[in-house]
Amino acid sequence: MCMIKPEKFYNCFIIPECKSSRGFFIFDINIGIMKRLILLMLLIFFTGSVTGQTLRTLETDVRKLYVSFDDIDLEAVAASLCSDLPADEIYKILDAYFLNDDNKFRYVYTNPKYSFSPLKTDNGKTYSAIKFRNVIRITYFKPIDVGATQKSLKEKFNATSITYDKKRNAFLIVYNAKMIAVSESDGKWKYIFDDETLPRQISEKCKVSSSIKKELGF
Repeated sequence: MCMIKPEKFYNCFIIPECKSSRGFFIFDINIGIMKRLILLMLLIFFTGSVTGQTLRTLETDVRKLYVSFDDIDLEAVAASLCSDLPADEIYKILDAYFLNDDNKFRYVYTNPKYSFSPLKTDNGKTYSAIKFRNVIRITYFKPIDVGATQKSLKEKFNATSITYDKKRNAFLIVYNAKMIAVSESDGKWKYIFDDETLPRQISEKCKVSSSIKKELGF
């Protein structure tokens, strides 16, 4: 019969499945190793929980940004973009882009589904690549060369679909939008469009290195 002294009990680990004809096999386990394993498991659990929470927060934030575009809330859009320009200058650029003497730019609400890359941390910044199917409408106020304009817009946005509406003198454009979310120590997300959705001058100084883009899947 297997005997064990009381003072040794806490250094033993009993596995009920491993039975002998008269009792249990008893394995001596190093308590230090057990503690390290438990701490490692807790670290993995909490890291996964924090990452999951961060991605959920990011998704909520991205949806708010989309609504700001749809509502033409240019102040909210300007505040969400990664840029070294003053907020009032970003607003002026957006204002002229969304509506000018020649045309107007609008999101067409579609309740898009977002694809997020795993979070990547580098030099104190956290990154995530975001992809989604976007639909926009560009309406022209003056006569246009429909064929040439359609070809130009298709190339600019790498559109998967582009349809001309003669009555509106407008193009409905469907394309795969790409953004990069960037968060620093304050935990606030800022966004860079890695396509032609917005004028590139807004985020010109917020360039992400090619190596980071590659790791994010761009």
